[in-house]
Amino acid sequence: MIVNLSNNQIVGAERVLSGPNLNVPGFVHSQEYAAADDMIQALRENDGELLRQILSKPAVTYLNIEIVKLARNIKVVELPKQSATAAAAAVTGADVHEPSQNVDALLM
Repeated sequence: MIVNLSNNQIVGAERVLSGPNLNVPGFVHSQEYAAADDMIQALRENDGELLRQILSKPAVTYLNIEIVKLARNIKVVELPKQSATAAAAAVTGADVHEPSQNVDALLM
């Protein structure tokens, strides 16, 4: 899962968590599962502070050293700040289209 996240493959990481590992007794209720799920959520929400908190948890820091190194290199994708018009549209619910960067290029 951490290898997928270090390669910016969130969907692959989700598949690891939802795959055959769910059949392992107690895995869903483990600290490791909670940390992995929280890491995916932090990356989806672009929350760098939450990601740093998760990476400092014992469930992550006591993994194999190579995996911990990969985990520490996981970065949140910094999206450009919203313009005032887009922010106002988000609050009011208006549909405002502004020229923007290609989101797919930012996520890769």
